[in-house]
Amino acid sequence: MFRPKVERWRAIVQSERGNLPTDLVLAIIDNESRGKPGAIAGKRTKHPELLQRREGPSIVADRALGLMQVIPRNIANYARTVAPVTYDDMVGTTPADARIQICLGVSVLRSALASLHRRDSSAWPWPSGPLTDEQLWIGLAAYAIGSGNVGRKLDRLGQEGKPQTWASLVNRFPSWGQPHNNPIGYVRRIAGLLDAPFLPIEPEPARKSALIAIALGILAILALSQKRKTWLKRT
Repeated sequence: MFRPKVERWRAIVQSERGNLPTDLVLAIIDNESRGKPGAIAGKRTKHPELLQRREGPSIVADRALGLMQVIPRNIANYARTVAPVTYDDMVGTTPADARIQICLGVSVLRSALASLHRRDSSAWPWPSGPLTDEQLWIGLAAYAIGSGNVGRKLDRLGQEGKPQTWASLVNRFPSWGQPHNNPIGYVRRIAGLLDAPFLPIEPEPARKSALIAIALGILAILALSQKRKTWLKRT
């Protein structure tokens, strides 16, 4: 169960989720807006978009909007290709507005997961097969920062001869997007809300050994420095 402000949207989520888990969508709502319809992000996006209003002139939107904090670019794309949606729908607070915000967020999440399926249907079987943890974690990263960004990291892994897995992404790009837009932290938060087992994020053995060697080197330098100070005092 989620906080009451999130649970109140369960019925709408169940009717609009398609074949996605209800609790997954609710976890994103909890993380993104704490269940507040019409939420407006505090941070501006890199790519503002012109969005239609219900009445009057269009408005330039430069922040993620709604229960699932969809960026303006995805809102505009949804309005062009799926169904009409306005800026007022995304900042509204009525149940009808909330339904639109959930529909749009679910569409973006489905697209992120489906983009992985198109890359490799055997590794990432959803939507024609089950939604695996592996596809879920990488898909959530794509929801957070865009499928293109995740795709480029997966391509890099392939070029380096490494498996295109979540563990490989975490180990190869541990500081990915830090400090403000880190998809690893995003996935961890969603996994925590779902009480789901989180895939390994420990550094690879080689990286861990390097960190240990650096730490030992620093300790050795500090010890030598202390000995030198002691020797100087004696002389």
